[in-house]
Formats: sequence, structure tokens, C-alpha cells
Amino acid sequence: MVGVDDVRLRPAGPRPRGRLLPLGRHRGGTGSGDCATAETDAMLSVTAAGFCRLASPEHQCRRRRRARRETPIHPNPNLPNSPTRRKIRPEGENTVLLTELLHPGILEALAGAGHGARVLLADGHYPASTATGERARTVHLNLAPGLLDVTSVLDVLLTALPVESAHVMVPPEGEPEPPAIAEYRARLAPVPVGTLGRFEFYDAARSPDLALAIVTADIRTYANLLLTIGVRAEGTLSTR
Repeated sequence: MVGVDDVRLRPAGPRPRGRLLPLGRHRGGTGSGDCATAETDAMLSVTAAGFCRLASPEHQCRRRRRARRETPIHPNPNLPNSPTRRKIRPEGENTVLLTELLHPGILEALAGAGHGARVLLADGHYPASTATGERARTVHLNLAPGLLDVTSVLDVLLTALPVESAHVMVPPEGEPEPPAIAEYRARLAPVPVGTLGRFEFYDAARSPDLALAIVTADIRTYANLLLTIGVRAEGTLSTR
């Protein structure tokens, strides 16, 4: 009995597709034209019955030519009449929000909050991973030292939500009041601004009422601010 290892298999020449030949009886052949390399690409598989199935080189060439013809030509999007050319929006049509506040995460958290919910603006020294409420959403705006600071974030938030009251963190008794606190009072007036010691402030920020914690890169000490959301004044809401 002749084994597979005793027979040297070579790619077959032009033969009908799917023809079965006994092992050791197939003959070599050559292609022509652009199909000269098809002979080396012929697929050879040995079946359990001891036959080899040889794919015709002509069939290989026809398949490649058909694949080239059927390859779709994508239109150039840069041509003026191309169907895939990006349409330019007409003047006056704008998809950007009209509010000053554009941050998606902050907008989502504020939309889910309500009257009495709290918003923490933390400076760069605040332990935001341990001194915030479990339900609060944390947004990091600390890109680099000083970017962003609490005052910049506060100015934008005041254009988007009403503030009922606020609290600041103050240093121990006997130390001067940090300049950031006077700045907050000026921007929040006439909203009352209360004071809390360091650990009292931490406890207030851990409250389940905290809806949003914004971590800034403010390098000032005692620059933390805790806002309580109020309600819009009567007559400022319009019905549709």
C-alpha cells in the first residue's frame, strides 16, 4: 500500500473543476497569460478515500477577475456632486446649547437634582474619594494646577441653577479668613453664606442630599464651596 508520504504531490495543470485523481497519477501543467501564477495557487486537499482534489487554474483566474469586477468603487466625498459629500448647515442653524453650561455630566446630574439637593465645588486639596455622598456623581475638572478653579465653575453654575444657600469651609479659630470666601460672598449675594469647620464641612458633604461633586484644581486653601439648590421664582417658568 502506498502511503501519503511516499507520493510527491504537485499542483495540477488545466483540468476540469472538481476532478478527482488517484494519488500518484496526476500530471503537472502550466498556465498562460495573467494566470501563470494560478498553478502555484491551486488548492490541494487529500481526502480519506486516497484521492486529491485539484482546483483548476482557469477557475482560479476567473474567480480573481470576477472579484476585481465586483469590487465596489466608493465615491469621492470631496467631489462637488458626490452623494456622500457632507452637507453644510445653513446659516442660523445651530445645534449647540444656548446655555453657558455645556458639560454633559454636570447637566445630567443637575437635571436629576431638585430643591434642597446639594452641589459640592471642591478645591484641589479636598479628599473627594472619601468625603462625598454615596449617591453623588463626581465630575473631575482638575486638568492642571489652577485649571479649573472653583470661582470659574461657580460663575457658570449660577447661570444654570438657582441657589438657596451656601456654606464654606473656614480655618480654625484665630486664623484669618481666606480670600476665596469673600469672593464667594460677593458672587452669591444676596444668597446667605454660612461657615463650617473642616470636619463639619466633610460631614455635610457626605450627606445623601449631595447630588453632584465637582473636583477642581483650585490651589487656594479653604476654597471649598457647598451649594444648596433652590427653586425658580414664580413667574419665571412659562407653560407651553
